Amino acid sequence: MLNLASNAVKFTHEGSVSIVLKTVQQQGNMAIRFTVSDTGIGMSEAAQRKIFERFTQADTSTTRKYGGTGLGMSITVSLVHLMNGEISLDSDEGKGTSVQVTLPLAQTDLQTAGNDETPTSIPDLSGVQVLIAEDNEINQAIIESMLEKTGAALTLAENGRLAVEAFKAQQFHIVLMDIQMPEMDGIEAFRQIQQINPKVPVVALTANVMADDIQRYQALGFVNHVGKPFNMDFLYQVLTTSLTMSEHRR
Repeated sequence: MLNLASNAVKFTHEGSVSIVLKTVQQQGNMAIRFTVSDTGIGMSEAAQRKIFERFTQADTSTTRKYGGTGLGMSITVSLVHLMNGEISLDSDEGKGTSVQVTLPLAQTDLQTAGNDETPTSIPDLSGVQVLIAEDNEINQAIIESMLEKTGAALTLAENGRLAVEAFKAQQFHIVLMDIQMPEMDGIEAFRQIQQINPKVPVVALTANVMADDIQRYQALGFVNHVGKPFNMDFLYQVLTTSLTMSEHRR
């Protein structure tokens, strides 16, 4: 839902985005159905046929202008199918898009839910300057909330170009770099940052979590990667490990 909603907001300059949630019957069982609708740029019939393919964009101009589509529709579809759900899309170019998801989720007891959670060990990152390049405002808010208690000083950049400018203007201990961003993507921003100071570790923030994608980022020189949606424990682990490695390299 977060992915679909963030995509809807990203591609809607005027009008509205709505999320409708209700319970339905699916094959005799209770299910949750939510519909995310927007009045944005919409998609052509050709784009609709391709949208569920792995990380497909409508066209290259759309990618340059808007950046990536969050998790990517293909991963969204995979998550829905793993939950034995259904997803459908209806779009009209220039008028908007509506995506409907139905998930056969069992009703839960709210009184007992979440009682088995274990506390997370929060690292002390006081004095650590962290540059976060991320165009998605929801992801920005999530990372900020996860790192708030670490004591790290955070600087946010909405695209690769702004990240490079911030890196030139200020000293950072580590960079968290989204891959798909408007104006300048994470790969190009990473290359420019490496030219400025190759000793600063750069971690890839990405929905591309397949083995070949991870190997590609490692080959380019990223010290690690954090997949989306973010896992707080793993984010802490990657930050701590990357900063330690950076100190050893210096």
